[in-house]
Amino acid sequence: MRHIILGILLLTATVSFGQKYLNDTVSFGGELCILQSIIEVDSGFFVSGIRLTDNDPYYSELLQGFVDMSGNYFVILANHDPLNDQRAFASIQDMILNDRGNFVYLYRNCDTSSCYQRLKEITPDGLVLVDIKFDTFVSSQTQGILKTYDFNDIIQKKDSTYVGAFNTSLGVGDGTLLYVRMDKNFIPTSTIHFISPLPLWQYSYASIVEEENGDVVLAIAHSKNTTSGNEESNILFVRINKDDQVVEQQVFEDSQAIGLPFGLASTEDGFLFT
Repeated sequence: MRHIILGILLLTATVSFGQKYLNDTVSFGGELCILQSIIEVDSGFFVSGIRLTDNDPYYSELLQGFVDMSGNYFVILANHDPLNDQRAFASIQDMILNDRGNFVYLYRNCDTSSCYQRLKEITPDGLVLVDIKFDTFVSSQTQGILKTYDFNDIIQKKDSTYVGAFNTSLGVGDGTLLYVRMDKNFIPTSTIHFISPLPLWQYSYASIVEEENGDVVLAIAHSKNTTSGNEESNILFVRINKDDQVVEQQVFEDSQAIGLPFGLASTEDGFLFT
């Protein structure tokens, strides 16, 4: 009899856990949706990402939505530009909440001829206030035209300015990293172009944090571009002061191949990243 009672208790516990898991899971629409960012507020969660339309991976729209504490979802903005396919599969996007109470979303955008960085400032009600295409910059080091195309991160500093990391290229296959400081209206005010000193090596994605003294630290993925894949890699840590000058550089590497430095955080005695 004891064994029978125990079996019933275990079955009940399993079913209850399964129901709780299902109650906490939200299906955000009937089409394929890739959510990159989630921001919690008092009444729920704002989410953003890319939603495919008509089951076509080359026809997608920028999605902003809201999930309340009961698990109900609401689409706030489904923004599709028919001339600019907003793909997400090879990119990292990030949404932040700025000091005006609006959302800033930096993401990869592709049209019929090229891919580039695109930034939008969106109100909680879904009104697009700012829409900027960051397609090219001029490199002061090489006097060449930099094309932006993939991977990014953006933060707003305590002084209300913005700092962005743009993956750029001077030519086919050239991976370089561009640090961009922007004012509160997203107008670029200064840039730093990082070019790998090693042949066949490239810089790609960078995570960004601001320290208490106003310095900015970037963790930049640094990898060797070979025909058989990125077999060698490390992370370049760069400290940039409030005058947008590089004041320190350190390289982190171990015996493992390192991919992209996600989740960079500043701690009391150093940095944490995955």
